[in-house]
Amino acid sequence: MKRFSSLFILLLSLFFSQALAQVSEAEILGVETTTAASSMEAAQVFDKSVGEATVNILAKDADGNPVAEADVLWSVKNSTDGMVYVVAINGEAAHLGVLGKATLIVSAKTNAEGKASLTLDMASAGDASVSVTVGDVSAKGYDGRDMRVVWF
Repeated sequence: MKRFSSLFILLLSLFFSQALAQVSEAEILGVETTTAASSMEAAQVFDKSVGEATVNILAKDADGNPVAEADVLWSVKNSTDGMVYVVAINGEAAHLGVLGKATLIVSAKTNAEGKASLTLDMASAGDASVSVTVGDVSAKGYDGRDMRVVWF
């Protein structure tokens, strides 16, 4: 029984230390992607259609370990007149739209590997910028840039 108790305390301590870890670095895994637009029906649902573009991020603590359950704020700025759709958050279907020239804020949490994702789609030529904040840290990609998705 003592061995079980010690193992339980160790697991509990590992869980809380990971859950309470501070995000010191957040990275957008990619900077720009270009894709063909989906059909109008496909652009509104998470169906792996041609126009879907997924933005992935990774959150780490000061030691380079992934941070689970960190707060993520996605800011999607639609730069054109069409509708950009948020079709998935962390791989789960979502049904949100960003009308032309508007910005949408979406919240999520990182998973056990410190990752989070947002999947966008569009039914016409368009352009969207995605900026991300994890905890109090602004996530950036290569050369300190936000993510950009361009549909043709």
